[in-house]
Amino acid sequence: MRIAGPQLFTLDKRAQAADGTWVIEREVYGSRQVIAAAQGDHILVELADREGQAGVYHVRVAAGGLNDCMRIEVFPPGRRSFFVFAHQDAPAVVAYLAVPPTLSARTGVTVVMHGKLRNAAEYLESWIAWSVDNDQIVVAPRFDSACWPGAAGYNLGNVFSGANGRGECLPESRWSFTVVEALHQHVREGFCLEDERFALWGHSAGGQFVHRFLLFKPQARLRSAIASGCGWFTAPDLRVRFP
Repeated sequence: MRIAGPQLFTLDKRAQAADGTWVIEREVYGSRQVIAAAQGDHILVELADREGQAGVYHVRVAAGGLNDCMRIEVFPPGRRSFFVFAHQDAPAVVAYLAVPPTLSARTGVTVVMHGKLRNAAEYLESWIAWSVDNDQIVVAPRFDSACWPGAAGYNLGNVFSGANGRGECLPESRWSFTVVEALHQHVREGFCLEDERFALWGHSAGGQFVHRFLLFKPQARLRSAIASGCGWFTAPDLRVRFP
C-alpha cells in the first residue's frame, strides 16, 4: 500500500546481478496493462489511484535468477478512496480510507465505525480534514446489511448465529470484531507503520460496536477507544462462564 505519486523500486539483496528487467502493470477490472518497463537496478514510475478507489499495480522484476512480483494498492493523499478487504472465511467489507499527505512510518491509524445506516463513506468524509491535520490514516469499514444482517451481525459482533445470543457461537474468524482487528493490521503492514496500536471510534450502532469490541477483544492493540451515542449496552454477568 502506497500513496499516489512517483514510486522508486530497487533490487534487493537476493538479486545476483546488478541489472534487472522491470515491468510495471496496471490492473483494471481484472485485466492488466503494461505502463512502464526498464533495465537496471531500479525503476522510477508515477503511480495513480483510480477515480476514488485504490489503483492496483503489479511490479515484476527478473535479475540474476530472481523472479519476483509485488502487488501494490495506491491511494490518493487527502481524499476519500476505498478498497475491498476480505479476512479468512468472513464476508468481505468495503473499507473507505483517507491517507494524509504527510504519510510516513510514524503516521497513526484511526478506525471509524458507522451507525445503523451503514453509511461508512459519509462518516469517512467527515474525518478527512482531521486526518490531514493530525497525520492519521482514517479507515471506515462498511458492514453491509446483506452479509452482516441486523444488530447481531454488526454491532453485536456477529459472535452468535442467532439474535440475542440464542444461536450457535460462531468461529472467532467470522466476528465483525475480528475483521476490524485484522483490517487495522492489514493497513499497518501495508503502509509499513511503526505504531502497533490504533484508535477506535464509533457512533450509535458503531458506538455499541466499540464498547463490545473492548469486552470481546481485550488483548487488541488499542491506543484509545471512544463509544459515542450508544442506544443500548452490554454488561458482563460475572456469574456466567463465557464462552
